Amino acid sequence: MKKTKTKKDFREEREKTLSLKQDNLNKINAELSNPSGMSHGEMKKLLQGVRVFKAKIKELDKRIGDEKT
Repeated sequence: MKKTKTKKDFREEREKTLSLKQDNLNKINAELSNPSGMSHGEMKKLLQGVRVFKAKIKELDKRIGDEKT
């Protein structure tokens, strides 16, 4: 039998996604303030991850039913 996700499950998934997005933003900010030699590809991958997380968060907000952003 297929388990359906509840609002609580969606909220937990949203919180995990927010933390992953914030981790990526922190890495980007750290690199911008103190360049350590991160390659262009690595920076591009982090920025793409942020975009994906934003889209996923938006979708989860719609499923939860309370637009917070």
